Amino acid sequence: MLEAVRDAAAHLPSAMRERLPAESFTIHRLLGVRPDSPEFRHDTGNPLPLDLVVVDEASMLDLALAARLVEAVPPAARIVLLGDKDQLAAVESGAVFSELCADPSLSAEAVERLASLCGCPAEAIAAAVPRGPPSPVGDGLRDCVVWLRESFRFGAASGIGRVAEHVNAGDAQAVIALLASRGCADLEWCDDAGRAAGETAIARIVGGLRDYVQAARRGFDDRPRLFAALSRFRVLCAQREGPRGVAALNRFIGEHFRASLGLPRDRGPREEWFPGSPITVLRNDPVLRLYNGDVGIVLPDRDRLAAHFVDADGGFRAVALARLPAHESAFATTVHKAQGSEFDSVLLVLPAAASRVVTRELVYTAVTRARRAVSIAGSAEVIGAAIATPTRRYSGLAARIAGEA
Repeated sequence: MLEAVRDAAAHLPSAMRERLPAESFTIHRLLGVRPDSPEFRHDTGNPLPLDLVVVDEASMLDLALAARLVEAVPPAARIVLLGDKDQLAAVESGAVFSELCADPSLSAEAVERLASLCGCPAEAIAAAVPRGPPSPVGDGLRDCVVWLRESFRFGAASGIGRVAEHVNAGDAQAVIALLASRGCADLEWCDDAGRAAGETAIARIVGGLRDYVQAARRGFDDRPRLFAALSRFRVLCAQREGPRGVAALNRFIGEHFRASLGLPRDRGPREEWFPGSPITVLRNDPVLRLYNGDVGIVLPDRDRLAAHFVDADGGFRAVALARLPAHESAFATTVHKAQGSEFDSVLLVLPAAASRVVTRELVYTAVTRARRAVSIAGSAEVIGAAIATPTRRYSGLAARIAGEA
């Protein structure tokens, strides 16, 4: 988020840029995690000293964390939630963001006020129309919801945009037809129903990794180049285990990377890590300023290997491998872990058989991580079953806001 704010503010006057936030936080870090306690430092009795809180990737908020956040925000402050309601919901209970933004309708008074503020005719302001009846939220969120319908990551007419639209509409036949047509340069279908990833998917992995291999061959000293190359491609999996899961594909890609660079296969307690190995953090560690989902690269650091991470100021810092919180290889990751990230291209590897965890939202989230190209490895049967399986969660939040519960 901080990088996006900096990029967007580059054209603003310096006086205005200086007033923008210089630091971003995870919600847990903002609220103040207490070691060995479920409580936070900031709560109703000790609210945050803020006038405005902007939460990005709000679709990942679960009910419990959302409640703690609202309790810690002063009554006179404003909360702005940004996100994609069609993405995967939080791993924990509830689909908070989806329920809160279900009704994008605007009253006549709101339209007139927006027209006045924007200097445009009222008839030019049209609220989005939901596909189905929105959840009732009464007056609690009236005129507080806006659906942004133009993506700046990819065009609506691109192959990625069209697949995303068809997936959201639950139109599996249209998705399969579009993939099978081979008519979109930014789409590739690896029609693959084998127990393990097939030859086409493997070729896509090798091709997608090429930029990172070349960056590593030029040396491990240029960390900006390495991180930039790593972010261009990612393998996304629906499952962690199995021949088509995260663990198996990370092993394969790691072996390919080592072989491509001619790295020795050392035998030792940390033989799984080698120069250029990307890792992702699995648990928050406020002392080390490392948080769940942070991605680093293992690089030589004097006479040892250390994990290097990008700092908030754009610099880099090294953390000894022995000090890291729980972590794993990041050549491939789950779709859940990729939420909030974006890459030039992605390969989505679906399981060999349909599964309850492979849902419409999972496919949509994976596809929309890409800026330029998407490859999908899976059979038509599995793709169709996933698109036909929307996630259903009933937390009662909308009814509670509407005063019906």
